[in-house]
Amino acid sequence: MLCLDLESEDNDKSIPLAETEKDLNSLLAVIGVQDGQREKVLSTLSEEGWEALAKLADKYDCWAVRREVEAKAWYVTPSHIF
Repeated sequence: MLCLDLESEDNDKSIPLAETEKDLNSLLAVIGVQDGQREKVLSTLSEEGWEALAKLADKYDCWAVRREVEAKAWYVTPSHIF
């Protein structure tokens, strides 16, 4: 997804991203990059956090994250709608 040119003489190895650190941490926790953080992160997400996670799942085509978002949507959707 992201690649750094390690041969570059430029000392700045940062990559500007449009996402916030909090949103990216949520994404990384769900896909398993941050060991042991998945359940903790998912249990503390606000409605806006779930929305941001859904957008990131779409942007980066992460099926595992999309699955979590869809599961949450089914869980919070009132059953009388169906």
